[in-house]
Amino acid sequence: MPNNPSDTVIVAVNAANTRLNGRVDTLQPIGGQLIGNTQSFSQQVVNDAWRKMQNRLADARYSGLQQETLFAAVPAASSTDPALQVNISFSGYFDGMNLLSVPVLPAGFIQPYELTERQNGTTNLFTEMDQIFFSLPKVPKQNWNREWLWRSNAIYLPGALVSTDIFLLYAGLLVDFQDGALPWFQQPIPILNSIDCLADYICREIEIARGNAAGAMAFQQSAEDGARLICNQDSSGPKSIYKTSEFGKMQDRFTPNSGADTEAVKR
Repeated sequence: MPNNPSDTVIVAVNAANTRLNGRVDTLQPIGGQLIGNTQSFSQQVVNDAWRKMQNRLADARYSGLQQETLFAAVPAASSTDPALQVNISFSGYFDGMNLLSVPVLPAGFIQPYELTERQNGTTNLFTEMDQIFFSLPKVPKQNWNREWLWRSNAIYLPGALVSTDIFLLYAGLLVDFQDGALPWFQQPIPILNSIDCLADYICREIEIARGNAAGAMAFQQSAEDGARLICNQDSSGPKSIYKTSEFGKMQDRFTPNSGADTEAVKR
């Protein structure tokens, strides 16, 4: 048995083709392309499904997608005005008046989980920051941010009076399957035991392309069941750190905070 238990992409492609009863004859890649179809069709389908699966796992805080980064020496806010806010985005850092090149959200960023902070230039412990929803309170600025808000693809902060260090725990996308030293379909899938889930998401993409909404919905449900199993097997899940009696009281990581999960098949 090999030391690396990862399956390759072609295994998921073959599983999808089987589930579709072989009705997509050109789903088998030859040299990284499809026979009789436009270039990269199958590669695009697989990468679309790969992104879909990762987004679902990230929403459930699967540990394999969790990453950390340190924003060192985040500049103080440019004004003491309580109405002024700062933010960190893919464009850089807005200090309330000026857009600076750093810090910037990391490549592959999906969503933030937790932020902690300390004053820059110290070796103090990092203090957890509170996530706020909808709107940050307009209060006098202090020597820390204390709160944060995720909105419009940016992390908003009240802005501190001094420079701070901010640690960010976030979900980050794994790279797409692209041709390199190995053809894309021969590359390993970095999420272990995910063939069942990824194959269903591939089938979902095919059924959407066919206009089969009912089939797409069925494959999506099966894929989400597979994603749930991946998360349940995740050692970082809540059941691994809480006693059974407490775990039973906790919300399912796949249960929305409010309302029904009405995700459309077209997404």
